[in-house]
Amino acid sequence: DMEEIVKDGDNLLIYYSGHGQKKVTLSTNEEKFYWIPVNAKRKYDGRTWLSTSFIKDKASDFTASHVLIMVDSCFSGIKKGTSAVTDKEVNTADVMSLKRNQNAIGREYISSGANEQVEDTDGGTYSAFAKAFIHSLNSNRNHISSEEIYLKIKRFVTAKTEQKPQMNHIEDADHSYGVFVFSAKN
Repeated sequence: DMEEIVKDGDNLLIYYSGHGQKKVTLSTNEEKFYWIPVNAKRKYDGRTWLSTSFIKDKASDFTASHVLIMVDSCFSGIKKGTSAVTDKEVNTADVMSLKRNQNAIGREYISSGANEQVEDTDGGTYSAFAKAFIHSLNSNRNHISSEEIYLKIKRFVTAKTEQKPQMNHIEDADHSYGVFVFSAKN
């Protein structure tokens, strides 16, 4: 339904927190990764588990300027690889930099780990990933980019867990160096 709701110039944040699973296709020995929603079957049935490749493909279909997918689950990496912030960083204190960013297309993801098991909580209500994200948003007084959020999450999560948070651009999703920007209500 989001394809009909999200319009040109909009920003779309997709945040998934829950179970994830890796499945190996026996015929090709290919690894596939899935989100397992709360109403999904426990065993793979081909219909209720959401493939991360499907999610990645949907990110390409949106007309929104910026799409950020944040995933806090096991096997959450949409793309294999190491954590990397590779774009030109947006200067969130500079109005011109923010305006240039509005015209650039951004398709990014931030995940709580690579394609590995991750911790559900760090002894409290939230996972280390969620706790760092919430703290970053609550302490933001103006604008904060997805890259800045990622670096804060990465520092916090790696200090508390064995997880390796990831940030990357979604492959083959028409990314043109735009980044997602969170702006505080003033």
